[in-house]
Amino acid sequence: GAVHSNFVNPHGLHDDNQYTTSYDLYLIFNELVKNEEFVSIINQSSYNATYESATGETVIKEFATTNRYLKGTETAPEGITVIGGKTGTTRKAGNCLILYSENIENKSYITLLLQADNGNNLYKQMTHLLGKIDWIIS
Repeated sequence: GAVHSNFVNPHGLHDDNQYTTSYDLYLIFNELVKNEEFVSIINQSSYNATYESATGETVIKEFATTNRYLKGTETAPEGITVIGGKTGTTRKAGNCLILYSENIENKSYITLLLQADNGNNLYKQMTHLLGKIDWIIS
């Protein structure tokens, strides 16, 4: 159903032939969160990857989340639990964030923001958007 997207590379860096819409991102993410393993992965604050380098050495590298809610440097509104999500930033796309969250009634929500001018504004706007969830359930 994500018919307004065209992905030409796996890393998401800019390409004039690569594009998507917020609705298509929602559709894709909505399918992903149906997978418990995916939800478990996006809920981690860090991940330790073990791999073999080109010289044959075993390398262990920690990758920390860039999600400020999971890092504890941003706080979601009261009654909202951020489970996880995906950040992304390129010069053309700006600062982007898609989140999977739950309210106090365990109802899940997907929220996303695209093209914020910087990370601080991205999280300020996302916190404001998450705060609207309480208004929706009231």
